[in-house]
Amino acid sequence: MGKITYNLDSVVYVKNDIFQGIAIDGWAFDDGGQAVDVTLKGEYNFLWYRTARKDVTDYYKQHGQTEFVGFHLETMTSGRHSTLILSLKAGEHSEEVKIDLEEYCPGLEAYRRFAAQVCHTERLVDLFRMRVSENVCYRIENLWYDSMNDNIFISGWAFDRTGTDVVSLAAPEGEKIRVSRQDVKEYYEARGIDAMCGFEIKIPGKASVDCIRLAIGTSDDRYILNLDMDMVRKILNGNKPVPASSFHEKWSRKMKRLQNVWKYGEAGANLKDREYQIFLQESNLNRAPYRYEEPQIPEQWIQLQKKQPDISVIIPLRNTPAVAGELNLLLKKLEVQSYQNFRLLFCGAESDLKGLPQTGLPCSLIPCKDSDKKEDCIWKGISSCETEFFTVMDQEDLPERHCLFTFVENISLNPDKALYYADYDVCYQGEPLFPVKRLNHFRTESPGKILTAVLVETKFAKYFKSLEHFLSSVREMKEERTGHIERITYHFNAVYNQWDQQKSRVIAFYLPQFHENPENNKWWGQGFTEWVNVKRAYPMFEGHNQPRVPADLGYYNLVEDKTAQQKQTELAFQYDIFGFCFYYYWFEGKRLLRKPLDQYVENHNLKLPYCICWANETWSRRWNGAEKDILMQQVHNEKTDRAFIYDVMPMFKDERYIRVDGKPLLLIYRIELFPRPAKTINLWKKICRKEGIGEIHVALVQAFGMVDHRIYGADSSVEFPPHKIIGGTINDRVLSEEMKQEYTGNIYSYKEIVSNQMVVQKRDYNLWAGSMLNWDNTARRLKAANVFHEFSPELYRKWMIKNHIYTQLYHPEPYMFVNAWNEWAEGTYLEPDEKYGCQLLEITKEVVNYK
Repeated sequence: MGKITYNLDSVVYVKNDIFQGIAIDGWAFDDGGQAVDVTLKGEYNFLWYRTARKDVTDYYKQHGQTEFVGFHLETMTSGRHSTLILSLKAGEHSEEVKIDLEEYCPGLEAYRRFAAQVCHTERLVDLFRMRVSENVCYRIENLWYDSMNDNIFISGWAFDRTGTDVVSLAAPEGEKIRVSRQDVKEYYEARGIDAMCGFEIKIPGKASVDCIRLAIGTSDDRYILNLDMDMVRKILNGNKPVPASSFHEKWSRKMKRLQNVWKYGEAGANLKDREYQIFLQESNLNRAPYRYEEPQIPEQWIQLQKKQPDISVIIPLRNTPAVAGELNLLLKKLEVQSYQNFRLLFCGAESDLKGLPQTGLPCSLIPCKDSDKKEDCIWKGISSCETEFFTVMDQEDLPERHCLFTFVENISLNPDKALYYADYDVCYQGEPLFPVKRLNHFRTESPGKILTAVLVETKFAKYFKSLEHFLSSVREMKEERTGHIERITYHFNAVYNQWDQQKSRVIAFYLPQFHENPENNKWWGQGFTEWVNVKRAYPMFEGHNQPRVPADLGYYNLVEDKTAQQKQTELAFQYDIFGFCFYYYWFEGKRLLRKPLDQYVENHNLKLPYCICWANETWSRRWNGAEKDILMQQVHNEKTDRAFIYDVMPMFKDERYIRVDGKPLLLIYRIELFPRPAKTINLWKKICRKEGIGEIHVALVQAFGMVDHRIYGADSSVEFPPHKIIGGTINDRVLSEEMKQEYTGNIYSYKEIVSNQMVVQKRDYNLWAGSMLNWDNTARRLKAANVFHEFSPELYRKWMIKNHIYTQLYHPEPYMFVNAWNEWAEGTYLEPDEKYGCQLLEITKEVVNYK
């Protein structure tokens, strides 16, 4: 095997309450005696540690290795890859092992994470404790007895703010090893610690010591754990052995629960237990491109339905000449319906009724006023309806030939319903893009969409005095009075809105790092701005769109050029961008990159609405790979959190500040970095009420594993791609053989990402939809960049259509987010560039004006 000797013992798929993924066990050592680091290439390494391996003594003793040559590794993969690449590295020596999951996983024995270990811990509950203080974080997780080798083990993790190893063992006999712990990443990343913050302490079972003293922390902040060996021996000898795997899962859940209750409160902890499952459920919605398949229905079954109830198809009309082509296509679709016992009710102003295309279908004309809204026209149609059932169709939509028959079929199967609603899909220029899944969420839809693909019993609707009254009743209907149809036979057409419907409001994230400041000059060199990185980029493969070159606005300076922000806001207003969300950099009272936002707030000639997102993470030298080199430390405690809300409150009083239901909107980038987030948010709201601001709306960015805002006591969640996006890499497909050896980043397919996330389904929590453009941080990371290749404006349009439909369906105030307005070094920006000009802005304006 060259310089590294290794063996894979098992590769298994694991699914339980706390983890779902692949677990790999084996052993590896280097001929030179060096320790071997084992990682999964291109995957998130959730947990990794070394283990003792007495069974390969003859191998490793020849090379001067310790007995800890075994390894255990877990990755949160959910089966989307058929192969994994195991990377073994020791000094200059490295090996890559290809693992074919289809070969390894079927038929394997039950998962054996701690085989040969026997745990006796029911009477050692008091040893399991966690602590987070100002200086030290640690957790004692496990104590077990290795019956094969007669050893006692203690494991956990610990670190302090300086990044030093803070665990020491006061015992004549015993040894400690450090362990990689990716599962506490949110703790140690915030403090600049590397992954080796775990520990595993081994004490020989026959050790002559009476007490083991475990010291955790620094001289200023230390905890001493005293373990009485006589008590341990009595427990180990007196209790019935418990399988180690059962112990680990049980106590991992219990300790995680205690930690979550302390951090999030009881209600938040209940939701936290499900957060990863929610993430998986949402990810599973977006696994494959949507393909519409017309249902196949036997002709004899259609014939049996000929004598079923009659139906009125209500079609509200507006600007008939402008949509004559779409309306004519709708009529042709209705003429070929497999169920023909229906009539048309055209509802519109006189000019619209006169411009109707010819049709041989039975129809009636319902005159409306020029000033009538769509809801008024629909209600006049319902009031004029004389058939047993009615449905409403938009003049641009496309029912498939079995659309009406599908409703009639369900009337036959479920005759006691007053309303039948079906899933449908959304199409653009004749191409079905994505389905709208409505089960359990039908009643929450907006009034303008709730009657799409719905059949209603006429006598039920006529009990009410107005459409608004009728729809309010629909929202309160019992489930047994409604029937859900999963079969898709109705295509909702994404076209320009002919009615006075409120358009979606796009909020674009705004980066202020386009000006010099003392900190950047110190850290990155004199004269540094974001443009320095942008200009240095170069293509890594054929078709790679680098470097990015701005067009209309040029290489602007947001501070020295007093017209730059005026030009930005005028451009945004021209293309229906509703507002900017400024990144806000605040560190214990010190603000970085503050001038662009301060100028914007002070200049009331800049009319575009705005809000802020607190980018509350520590700054390090990530751009050049030195993540441990802290530039600006972020600190969260009650004092700093209180100071922060006082710092931003003046903006909440600005009439331009974006509000949700009248409440100022505050976004938080990394809520998990707060020691007790729900407590902090409650504090902010209390202060704002006391200071006369009133209620505020706190939204959390879905990044770094955060999904459900309710866990943290906030009001909504904001999608922030590329976070939470799942897709395979295409490095092998696009990189040259030479570049494959040098490139350490990941290349994904934007086309695959967009195609695989085309499902609209309401969440149980309040979610604002978000999209990104051609995300590519080559300007910052060069050959270590993450790139979303195969971008096109039309793919961006599809993503925006999906978000627009979601927003229009479920949000009375239809905000949706775009990453970003000007993230040039990350390749995602709406501002014009030399390649696409204003095309992306034009698409954005078109989509927010779709019906």
